[in-house]
Amino acid sequence: MIDGPQHVVIYASYDADVSDEVLIDVSALSPVPVSVAIEEIWYTVGGQNVTLEFDATTDEPAWAFGGTDATGALSGHIDFRPFGGLVDPRATGYTGDVLVTTGTFDAGEPCKLVVKARKRF
Repeated sequence: MIDGPQHVVIYASYDADVSDEVLIDVSALSPVPVSVAIEEIWYTVGGQNVTLEFDATTDEPAWAFGGTDATGALSGHIDFRPFGGLVDPRATGYTGDVLVTTGTFDAGEPCKLVVKARKRF
């Protein structure tokens, strides 16, 4: 993890299903922001979908991507900076955290993510 004054970059690798796992914990950052805006995602995923959400009483979808068993592993880069990033809507009960949920893994499927986010104060 890189935790700078304005940005955070997180690398995560999964080899089993996860549901609502904290990917970015804003309370662990320094300085502590109110929330983050997702600016870029780099990924390699196998035949599973990946969903990023902003944590709240009812989680708010940020972005979903991934492959299927038919397409196999997919790699890519998504840049949200031209329009200011995917901004946490700060819904009721928001924490500022970013959560990740993966689909069902088959043996040997990769799931590697790098997420760059801008801190919002």
